[in-house]
Amino acid sequence: MLVVRLNYKTESGVFPVLSKYGFQFKGNSYEKNLKSDAFSVVMTHKNDEKVLKAVCEDEISFDGCKELYALIAHLSEHLQAEVDDKEAMLGYDSEGRPAYLYHGFTAWREFINQAKHRSMEGFTVEVFDGQKLLGRGILIQSDVSSRTKQGQKQTPFCTIISSEGEETFLGDHLNIIPVTDETGFNI
Repeated sequence: MLVVRLNYKTESGVFPVLSKYGFQFKGNSYEKNLKSDAFSVVMTHKNDEKVLKAVCEDEISFDGCKELYALIAHLSEHLQAEVDDKEAMLGYDSEGRPAYLYHGFTAWREFINQAKHRSMEGFTVEVFDGQKLLGRGILIQSDVSSRTKQGQKQTPFCTIISSEGEETFLGDHLNIIPVTDETGFNI
């Protein structure tokens, strides 16, 4: 199980904030179904200690991790909470530092995204900018991370070989989706 504790400071109560983010009160806890995964997050509240404890399955998808990170970030901001995620380790970032569901998550997400795109090199992909299809071809190179190693902002790019030749796409919302060559179905 992944466990995250929010040690909050707000005096206005947690129910309005949790209900704003889709949690429903059930029994002695608050529950929210994730949109990107097939299970829910359960929050228990210790009013006397001002602690919210979030628990979810540890077999969570990458998209589920991103959704849960965003949820924890919003809740911590609205509740003026410190986040304790020592029991929610996800893995390691590119520098070998531990990454948790909240602390170190951004570096871990970029590392996973880069590894995912490197593993698609040489395969047929479709490149989207948001919902708009930009091209389809064999992935040659991509860098969709938003920062260089020196911390400077860079424009994400992707290069493919298509029926038009070599094409490079730039954009802040690039999405690279692998497809099979024979059928064109997404994997």
